[in-house]
Amino acid sequence: MKKQNILMIVVFTLLFINSKGQSWGIMAGSNFSNLLVKIDNQIPNDYYNFKPGIHVGIDANIPVSRFISLEPSLILSEKGNDFHYQETNYTLNSRLSLYYLDIPIYANLFYDIGHKRKIYVLIGPYLEIGLKGKIKREEIESGETHTEIIDLDWGYNKYQDYVNINRLGVGLSFGAGFEKKSFFIGISYDLGISNNSAYLKEDNFSIKNRVIKLSLGKKFKINTIRYY
Repeated sequence: MKKQNILMIVVFTLLFINSKGQSWGIMAGSNFSNLLVKIDNQIPNDYYNFKPGIHVGIDANIPVSRFISLEPSLILSEKGNDFHYQETNYTLNSRLSLYYLDIPIYANLFYDIGHKRKIYVLIGPYLEIGLKGKIKREEIESGETHTEIIDLDWGYNKYQDYVNINRLGVGLSFGAGFEKKSFFIGISYDLGISNNSAYLKEDNFSIKNRVIKLSLGKKFKINTIRYY
């Protein structure tokens, strides 16, 4: 996807949020990401580990009823995983860092527990757009260490030995949280649904993102809608 197309998506989403939203929100927090990798329908995940990362974003609150609202968002999110392999006189450690623009649309079900406090649950689909990727590899063999950092090319590249990942993906996100006055804290899980593998079909290779997010944020009211 060209940079101009990504920019158009961002601008359209911001305009939609600005025209429909009754409040803005900003958020930031920690990610714990991994990849669900399957080769010939087998899961060699003994070598794959969760990688820490961060996310930042904005959202809007669009009331639908007294207890339900829609929340379109723009989130910059760091995903990927850590890989560790070891045998006699040889160790390989690598970190795959994938930077995405996520565009989720949440259905938010909330309940007012009094004293300007709310609890909520949310669920909704998201589109993920890959912006940048890199791999850091460290090989230790017979006491000698070799380190390299490789920029990732999105899509299929037969000359790219390490990983081939499509730029676009879709998934389902769900979570819960607590809001007091204009501040909120939440936890969510991003479940990648699409196969993001860019390998050829005959390679029988599947890659899906998995991300746990812990978020802190603040909301800013634009105006108020009341339901009676």
